[in-house]
Amino acid sequence: MGIGVNIGYFQYWMDKNKWKINKLDLYDVPDIDLSDLIIRFDLTFGG
Repeated sequence: MGIGVNIGYFQYWMDKNKWKINKLDLYDVPDIDLSDLIIRFDLTFGG
C-alpha cells in the first residue's frame, strides 16, 4: 500500500486581446485567469 501527496501551482491566463474564433478577432471579451493551487492525494493498493 502506498500514500502520496502532491502540491503545486498551475499558472495560466488568457489575454483578452488574443481571442479568436475561425481566425476572426473577438472584442470586448473578459480576461480569464485559470491560475490556482493544485493538491493531489494518491492511494495505491497492490503492486
